[in-house]
Amino acid sequence: MNLTATQSAIIHWVRFVCSQAVVLAHLFGFFHWQVGPFNAMGSYAVLVFFILSGFLIAFSIRKKSEHQPTYGFMDYLRDRFFRIYPPFVATLLLVFVLDIAQFEHTQQLYSFKQYLVNLSINLFQLQEFPLATYLNDHYMIEAFRFRVMGTNIPLWTISIEWWLYIFYGFLVFYIVKAQRVKMIHWALLLFFALTPLYYMFIAARMDKGLTLIWFLGAIGGTAQITAFKNLSNRTLMLSVLLLLTGLTCFFKMGYHGAILIFFLGFYLIMAHKDERLPVVERSHRIAKFLANYSYSLYLTHCSVILFIMAVFPLNKNATELGLIYIFVNLFAFGFAYVFERPSEQWKKRYENYRSIRN
Repeated sequence: MNLTATQSAIIHWVRFVCSQAVVLAHLFGFFHWQVGPFNAMGSYAVLVFFILSGFLIAFSIRKKSEHQPTYGFMDYLRDRFFRIYPPFVATLLLVFVLDIAQFEHTQQLYSFKQYLVNLSINLFQLQEFPLATYLNDHYMIEAFRFRVMGTNIPLWTISIEWWLYIFYGFLVFYIVKAQRVKMIHWALLLFFALTPLYYMFIAARMDKGLTLIWFLGAIGGTAQITAFKNLSNRTLMLSVLLLLTGLTCFFKMGYHGAILIFFLGFYLIMAHKDERLPVVERSHRIAKFLANYSYSLYLTHCSVILFIMAVFPLNKNATELGLIYIFVNLFAFGFAYVFERPSEQWKKRYENYRSIRN
């Protein structure tokens, strides 16, 4: 069961809007602008991303399992690796260069060795790893506090999603679908569950409950097989209204209330199979184009903005904010073209290499 052009377009538009919300919220914060609910829209956009992430991962596993009976955990892990890691590794190197250049320009003290350590930690997605954080918080063992890479604050969410991907995939392929579950599988599942459990029950602020929000999306992706074929176009329009309300009214409803409204509208749209929204469907190409660099934008924007602000004297006015906003988008578009767009080709080359070796 594939997504329709209308459904794909809506996902792309939501990805685009949320990525722009994160960038603008960070810009407002760095410029010390107080613009009411717009200061908080970046945090809420992260919650929406978690809904989309859970949905798309569950949907992808189900779809590929249906079309490829031999599709297993290692295939799934390879798909995730080539989707996440090429731009992620490039981002770590970019942050390394930008931060060192920034500190040299501003004559700030920094530890070159610590940056190399942080780069290694981030390569293994151990930034803000719950077990290390717990040891540091409760036993004051600073060596176990694994931090994100320099000025790139948003990378902590990439780590959470990576471990959610591993946990969910392992759960599906080695526990749910397995004919026989070994003790080693339960032990590995417990280790992979550390991050999901931490962000379900222990983490502070809005971080607490992120796992639940991700799994809410995953439930939607799994249950999407139940298509509503007899719903009217009017009901579909109501679903779009729910989605838009949940996407924009978080400052009135609160984050959790708004995300539930968003999910309800989103799931109903994803479950429609017969009805179409021609206006949305015709925008599919534009939406896909705009959304295709959203991951690279999320990865790179923070360090690029902070580098610009450190190197160039700014008055922090609207013109400068607009120019920086345009620049980080153009930069991310080029970054995605080099490091994100070819990832599928790199995966095929790797698979061809393995087939030749075998």
